[in-house]
Amino acid sequence: MKCSQRKSSVFSYSYANVAKQLGYSKDLIAEALGHEYGNSVTGIYLEHFDNDIVDKMNQNLISAIVKSV
Repeated sequence: MKCSQRKSSVFSYSYANVAKQLGYSKDLIAEALGHEYGNSVTGIYLEHFDNDIVDKMNQNLISAIVKSV
C-alpha cells in the first residue's frame, strides 16, 4: 500500500469514527466519503443528501476534532 493510500485510509477511518461518535447515520457518513452504502439497487431510488447537510456534518466534525486537541 502506498503512503498516500495509507493516509487516505487512516483519514477515512478516523472521519467515519468521529462522525459515528457524533451520532451521524451510516448512510450520511458513507455519502460524505463518496461510498455507496446498503443495497445499491435501493440506492437508485433514493435521493442524495443535500450538500448543506453534508457540509454541516463536516463543520461539526472539524469543531469536535479541534476541541479535542
